Amino acid sequence: MSEQDLITSEDFAAYRKREIAIGVKIIADMFTDSMKPEYIKGAIDLLKKILYLPKEMAKTEEVKEMADMIVERDLKAFEIKFLRIFVE
Repeated sequence: MSEQDLITSEDFAAYRKREIAIGVKIIADMFTDSMKPEYIKGAIDLLKKILYLPKEMAKTEEVKEMADMIVERDLKAFEIKFLRIFVE
């Protein structure tokens, strides 16, 4: 499987979607449980690594462009999920 196949695979997208959803829940729980800021920062840093993983995996210019689009899509999904926790 090439890097392009992996980055654009539906299984990989589903995995990342699950990881992002879990990350959002963990971070939201930390806010409501009054966790120390360094725990929240650590959780956000880990989620950031998950979000930007496709960019780190991409080697060719073509795949980097696809990775940029994937990361942008996932960042929007993260923002929406994260904000909904606090406004609903």
